[in-house]
Amino acid sequence: VLELGCGSGLPSVFLLGHCSRHLDLPCEVHFQDFNKEVLLNVTIPNVLLNLLTIEEGMKDSDDEDDDEEELNDDDNEDGEDDDPDGFYLDDIDETYAAEAAEAAEKEKIEEEEKRKAELTEQQLQLLKQHQEQQKQQKQQLDVADVDNNANIMEKKRKEKRELEEKNEREREVQEERARQEKEALERRFLENTSNDCKFFAGDWSDVNKDGKLQYDLILTSETIYNTDTAKHLYEAIKRSLSKDNPLAVCFIASKSYYFGVGGGVQLFKNMITSQGEMNIKTICKFEAGVQREILALSFI
Repeated sequence: VLELGCGSGLPSVFLLGHCSRHLDLPCEVHFQDFNKEVLLNVTIPNVLLNLLTIEEGMKDSDDEDDDEEELNDDDNEDGEDDDPDGFYLDDIDETYAAEAAEAAEKEKIEEEEKRKAELTEQQLQLLKQHQEQQKQQKQQLDVADVDNNANIMEKKRKEKRELEEKNEREREVQEERARQEKEALERRFLENTSNDCKFFAGDWSDVNKDGKLQYDLILTSETIYNTDTAKHLYEAIKRSLSKDNPLAVCFIASKSYYFGVGGGVQLFKNMITSQGEMNIKTICKFEAGVQREILALSFI
């Protein structure tokens, strides 16, 4: 089996698993895609995850929920309770308090001026000394508040650094676990399925260039969207589909029309028919939503 423009390779993965598990038939599947990165990062991992039993599963979802609840509890402890009603009442209280403070301050000033008029020079001197002492005490309290705020900010920065370091360690542990799981999967893949699957990257014009590989079944999906590239696809199919097996067939899944890019089922059919070497017909059509068709392509 050959899948051209495989992407995630779901049709071939299903076929490979179905043959080996339910039909007990040998099946060799080759996956081709233009991009090597797609094969490495999408196709091969998808084949591994679908065909191999993974012994180490993910953590139990309940544990994750517990961890999330603990984090939420920590956040609640560190934060302040927001009470909309209390906040609104506080605003009102603050307004009245400000007005009362302003009135009190005004009354205090008036009383102070009245007292000053009555005080002797000595009393004024004592008053100034007392006010200076109060000013110094206030400055000392302000300095203490600044130091206290600085300590609080430093503590928060330290807690933030510790949390970031913890998250970094957890991320490294997760990456290492994922790497080990991937290596284990790759080893099992090489041991058990290396003879069943092969992967090719490159343009369709380079697929099976010498024609040595002959396939009983070719699959491809969403690949005839452009008339220029569809020619290379057809040539790859013609080189690779077995001429010795009268049942050999290529199935093509496609939208009926590709607006804006020039491809579609009818244009592809016209190109095949004009060559006169292969039969092509629609074996299934889906009318709901975007119209799609499955084509069958075989030698005359």
